[in-house]
Amino acid sequence: MNISYNEIITSEVDIKQVIAKIEFAYQENDINELKKLSLCLLDKYQQSRDEFSKVEYLLKSAMAMNYYLDLSGKDLSDIKYKVTLAKQFNNIRHWFKKEIILFANVQLLLDEDSVYKLSRSLASEMYDKKLVSVLVGNTLINAVFALLKEKQPDKARVILNATCQLNFSQNDLLTKVRIKFMKALLNYIDTGKEYPIRQFLDSLEDGHLKESWIFAFLQIKNIYNHGNN
Repeated sequence: MNISYNEIITSEVDIKQVIAKIEFAYQENDINELKKLSLCLLDKYQQSRDEFSKVEYLLKSAMAMNYYLDLSGKDLSDIKYKVTLAKQFNNIRHWFKKEIILFANVQLLLDEDSVYKLSRSLASEMYDKKLVSVLVGNTLINAVFALLKEKQPDKARVILNATCQLNFSQNDLLTKVRIKFMKALLNYIDTGKEYPIRQFLDSLEDGHLKESWIFAFLQIKNIYNHGNN
């Protein structure tokens, strides 16, 4: 991403701290706080003069706006911003931890072709790994959902199939359940039948996870305009 290895190491903690603030506001459904964070980071991006700071604030503001968009349905970015953001990610040649974290958290602001291309690149690089991390699984599943929200179920299916071929730990049960959820969403999109996915959601024991995924399902239902079945 046109920054040195040392800069990646020194900024990774800072990136995680920013994500923690954003995710907390998201989990609390605090739209106002997400908007405040987004606009603050966006202003710092626009005011930055040196190249490194500008890239850092571009990425941080993108993460905040990504979560705000998901929660509110309102996009605070413009076309010029999106093009600049896509260029940063299209420069990726190898996937290190920071790149994976960042990609996972800005996908709603990237165009569908970039999400698809980058996801295939990540899945391809991880294909021969003996053990694939939870982070990679989350990132690819996020991409599947982002593509579904862009009404690209065929591309989402390709990424989901590639994800299923990776070697996740036998103990990584959450990734397996997330994959099942994406399959259930695709089935709903294909058939319009609500009962199977409702049955899947009712089987979840984790209350927070269930609430989050019901919200995700309702987003998909609204996007694809399926009636009650």
